[in-house]
Amino acid sequence: GVGVASIARLITPASSQLEAFMRIGKSKPAGEYENMVAAIFDLYAIDYNCQVWFHNHEDIDELDVINFRADFVLVGFDVVIEIDDPTHDTWKKRKADRVKDAIYHARGFSVLRVKTRELDRDPQQVAGHILSIVDGISEQRGY
Repeated sequence: GVGVASIARLITPASSQLEAFMRIGKSKPAGEYENMVAAIFDLYAIDYNCQVWFHNHEDIDELDVINFRADFVLVGFDVVIEIDDPTHDTWKKRKADRVKDAIYHARGFSVLRVKTRELDRDPQQVAGHILSIVDGISEQRGY
């Protein structure tokens, strides 16, 4: 199989080509947990897109990650937020998630994976973590 590091090298586009790899999907969150996270963004006026499709034009379809959807992309922050339910604990999903994360990183995005059990247990802690990331990037970029 293809390693994660080699995938990142294969698919790193020039920044001007980034739009060719992304397409905004639905403008509304897809489910209960996505709605919880969207409420956090709305509460703190964080601009986001949801259901963002990434198109991968390389021959690495062994894990079915040619076209995949990011739950959220924070506008202006280059952060992808993925909401992971318990199915992401399986070996196959973990491996696919590592490949997707490598693709996100290669395209200049940071990735935060939020487990649904974390949202169930302590949504305020999740909100605090998201806000600390946004604040850190804002400070770094001088927003």
